[in-house]
Amino acid sequence: MVNLRVEARDRRRRLLSLVLSAPQRAERYFAASPLRRWMWAGISVCNGFYAGNIATLSFGALAVNDVFAAVVTLLFCEVATYLYYTDTSGSLTLWYLNCFKVGLIASLLADAAKLGS
Repeated sequence: MVNLRVEARDRRRRLLSLVLSAPQRAERYFAASPLRRWMWAGISVCNGFYAGNIATLSFGALAVNDVFAAVVTLLFCEVATYLYYTDTSGSLTLWYLNCFKVGLIASLLADAAKLGS
């Protein structure tokens, strides 16, 4: 009779290697096609627009923490701008963060135009 012994792989090592290799896999994913970069940038702008609409609708309807929401939005925009324009490596993550910020500001401008008319 043959005695077979099967050992399970250590799942922690597989998960850790998956997490640690994520930045390299993302770089390869975006390097394969420039269209993917622009598509994700558009998605980031749309997500920023959506987040801006959520912020203005939720805080504007309650009229409780308007000043706090404005301060958090301003700090986010200033930090994102500083990180994007001081980066010398040309990080895709910072580019997508800047695209998110552009969408956020565009939604705030659209709401201001709606209120002004």
